Amino acid sequence: MKKISAVVVFFLCSLFSNAQNMTGSWSGSLELQNSQLPLIFHIQKKDSIYKTIMDSPAQGATGIIVDSTSVQDSLITYVIKNIGATYKGQLKNDTLIVGTFTQAGLQFPLDLKKGEIAKEVRKPQEPVPPFPYQNEEVSFTNKNGDTLYGTLAIPSKNDNMFPAVLLITGSGPQNRNAELFGHKPFLVISDYLVRQGIAVLRFDERGVGASQGNFGKATTQDFADDLVSAFAYLSERNEINATQIGLVGHSEGGLVASMMASKNNTIHFVVLLATPGIRGDRVLASQTQKILEKSNIAKANIDTILGINRTTYDLILKNEDPELLKDKLRQHLTGSISQLNVLNPKPEHLSTPQYIQMMVEQLASPWFTFFVKFDPKLCLQAIKCPVLVLQGENDTQVLPDNNLHAIETAFKKGNNKRVEIVRLQRLNHLFQQSQTGLPNEYGMIQETFSPKALQVLGEWIRKQTYK
Repeated sequence: MKKISAVVVFFLCSLFSNAQNMTGSWSGSLELQNSQLPLIFHIQKKDSIYKTIMDSPAQGATGIIVDSTSVQDSLITYVIKNIGATYKGQLKNDTLIVGTFTQAGLQFPLDLKKGEIAKEVRKPQEPVPPFPYQNEEVSFTNKNGDTLYGTLAIPSKNDNMFPAVLLITGSGPQNRNAELFGHKPFLVISDYLVRQGIAVLRFDERGVGASQGNFGKATTQDFADDLVSAFAYLSERNEINATQIGLVGHSEGGLVASMMASKNNTIHFVVLLATPGIRGDRVLASQTQKILEKSNIAKANIDTILGINRTTYDLILKNEDPELLKDKLRQHLTGSISQLNVLNPKPEHLSTPQYIQMMVEQLASPWFTFFVKFDPKLCLQAIKCPVLVLQGENDTQVLPDNNLHAIETAFKKGNNKRVEIVRLQRLNHLFQQSQTGLPNEYGMIQETFSPKALQVLGEWIRKQTYK
């Protein structure tokens, strides 16, 4: 679950029609929580109209189409409606735009330079070719008719049919490598497992990377439906032993794996990486409290924020009608603004109708309302295959104690005795060696995925498959 209780800046930009030649690529970086988010913009011109697409290498997002632009002399304004953001920049010369990106009232300097492409820095664990196995670009169709694309890594050819795993990404738009702040954990995991003789399929979520579909309207259940299609495709491959296919899900991906495994007794095993075991509202509440405490926020302000969030979640739990829910959320948030003293002075944007409406749309979205209401215990109780649960002790997003207790209780109630739970010291939500476990460390840590966690994962899977 890479999504946390805050607005994640995801900058989209449209460049403009002007006397200067704006075609080509432009780049810049947003400074976010002690890390950088590089952005690349590719500009094309047709019939005096400029069309722009954006890449965010650190987030694994490419080909993002932007909304609108207006130009007055050398002042450029871009509006990104779906995230409530704007960019205003001043064209200084043919190679430089100096400007500010604004979202939810928060401002970030962003200068764009022409011809200086922000290059992604490869992390030390990221594998490089040549590989001692085959990587094949593959595709399959989900039940909506959307084509989803991914990579199937297969051990070197021989006469064997290989056991296989499906890697399932966590929350937020994720590509097949589960990219975040320059890390590609699923690429690292895939490389490790395929060298152990395990085939691996990883794929872009719907509407992300090369895959078709609408990510913004999807829920956890929709991602579970996509997983069913991926499993069916993998089962039909001649190189794969269809009786030895397992699921490996990270965070929300673990929920997706549990939903499918609870209904499909042909799944050979399941691995849950930092997966919630309690209802979504409780996951978010404990996450928020832990992150605020570790960020040294005053207890009185933490209590206030938790109270506001508790009422928010209760409204979601009790109101099924989307429009009624939005009305109640709008009233609640408007009345709660005066309680927020955590920032002093309090930013004026918190009370603006635009900010409140943006928050209402996010909180009432299909994904968020489903997540808040979803309790994984019934799915966990129904799983009968072997299960490995891996959890980092330093996880501040899916807290070890309450979630692991709930997971263990559910499996005991379901009488599944083939469950192994492993807690790993100092590992954060992404299974990196960490100091605080806070999300603002993710991009600063060079390690992508703990070698110890890889070893535990690989050895356990081989025990399930090469007996």
